[in-house]
Amino acid sequence: MGDAPKEHPVSEEEIEALRAEISDDSKFHSQVWNKLVVCDEFGNTARRFVVFAKQLPRGEQTKRKKRKKKGAAVSAATDDAIFYMREALRLRDLVDVDSVWDASRISPEQGKAILKVNPFAFGGHDKQGSPIMWADAGKINGSEVASVWDMCEVKDSSGKVMDDIHNVMVNWYLRQMEYVTQVAMVDLKRKSAGPHWDRIVLVLDASGVGMSSWSTKVKRWMVACQDIGNVAYANMLKSVFVVNVPYFVKGIWSMIKPFLDPFVAAKVRLYGKSETTKELQAHIDRANLIDFLGGDLRQQDVVADFSGDLVAEKRIEKFALQAAREAEQAAEPVMAAGDAAESIVVPEISADDEAKPDSGDARTSPTDSTEVVLESPVAGVGDTEGDEGSGSDEESEDDLEFLTVPELAVDRDADRGGFWCSCAC
Repeated sequence: MGDAPKEHPVSEEEIEALRAEISDDSKFHSQVWNKLVVCDEFGNTARRFVVFAKQLPRGEQTKRKKRKKKGAAVSAATDDAIFYMREALRLRDLVDVDSVWDASRISPEQGKAILKVNPFAFGGHDKQGSPIMWADAGKINGSEVASVWDMCEVKDSSGKVMDDIHNVMVNWYLRQMEYVTQVAMVDLKRKSAGPHWDRIVLVLDASGVGMSSWSTKVKRWMVACQDIGNVAYANMLKSVFVVNVPYFVKGIWSMIKPFLDPFVAAKVRLYGKSETTKELQAHIDRANLIDFLGGDLRQQDVVADFSGDLVAEKRIEKFALQAAREAEQAAEPVMAAGDAAESIVVPEISADDEAKPDSGDARTSPTDSTEVVLESPVAGVGDTEGDEGSGSDEESEDDLEFLTVPELAVDRDADRGGFWCSCAC
């Protein structure tokens, strides 16, 4: 199947520098841990954002240097990683990711229509433990997508159609991404499925793909998902394998490729029908290979329907974890001041008193150790103040012009759930 393109190396010093910078801003620190960090593994999340920052095309390096003039006491890549974390939080707030599971966001009629045109699903994992998104791309019909896209438009209070990122089909994608980060990745990590549990593999079956699969609304759908996914779920996409590729599909790929970031496009591999079985089985066990590609994973066993709330229980866990973390952060400085005051009033402390446990000292902040592994996911709950501390509003809007790398846009369908390559690469 071919290896994923090599990524820029990230040193432990860069990760620790990023951790220290985030810790200096308690509000930002809380948002990062509650909304961006997956499975309470800060190191993995930090590495994804630093790699994302390092792979910027040359044209974007200039904007990076302009931000550096502010004077950050960290490396350029770490400085950019912090910038993109703030952008990720800002984008999550812009599309209100925290409420994507609200029933009012997708009507039953819209849900059924999206399932019909969006043949994507999640299920299984590759040999490195990465969750797999399956896409039966031949079922995508450009004109049908256009019709559903129109019925899923969202209007503001004045009746004006809002930007594409607010379309209900994009909300469906956000539900997919939240499910993957809050449920699928958590389960794979707990099962020790492999080291790459936090990176996604997209397998797209191109059988039946033709010119009718493409339309301007398909393009708008893909671009809107990627505009959010590229940063909000930065660098989560590990590889994209397009299999059973007819010869003429390369022409369609030539139309899609210009809309993809070069770093993402480099992750895409195309294989003809004669190569498909060999390449897939080299990296995916038969038990995790979906049945329409010759495996044992049945279509009815994959997750394709995102019309209902699939992470309610996980969200309850995250609320509890968030509350504990915020209480911990608030208590630490108070305890420190209390200890100082006590030392003045009571200059001598007996050995017995020293031996008594302090209920506050038993807790440990995520910033106190290099790695904290908890059993509950922490992919994002709580208030979102996306662009606070990220510089001027003008700077954030200018830099967003180039934040359009197709990352993990995971869109699904009734019969075969799956994705669009708008992941967070």
